[in-house]
Amino acid sequence: MAAYNKPSLMTAHKVEKLTALRRAEEQRVSELSRYSHESRWLSNCAEKESMVDQAREANLMARKAAEEQQRKLLAEKQENRQREMARKEIERRMAEEIHRQKTEQDKRERELQRICETSEELKDLE
Repeated sequence: MAAYNKPSLMTAHKVEKLTALRRAEEQRVSELSRYSHESRWLSNCAEKESMVDQAREANLMARKAAEEQQRKLLAEKQENRQREMARKEIERRMAEEIHRQKTEQDKRERELQRICETSEELKDLE
């Protein structure tokens, strides 16, 4: 004869045991869900922190580039200022030299005129 399994009776003890198992399983699922949620949250935080670090690095590089550009502009302005000062000094000296030469030329011409006007020999030649 084949073995006949009797239907098991649901006793209070079995119900409590099944309820405890179900609660334990629900607790495990709840903990896994919480762990999964925390893990995603931490991953998101890490990603955002990485983005913040990258943004800081980009800002730092941009600031350094801007400072370098400012230094170059300042150096260029200073060079231009020095060139302009040197050009003006050369122009001033040239103007002084031209003035000096013109003054000497005028003096020579006046001297020649005076000589011509006071020389009896030159008057006789006219």
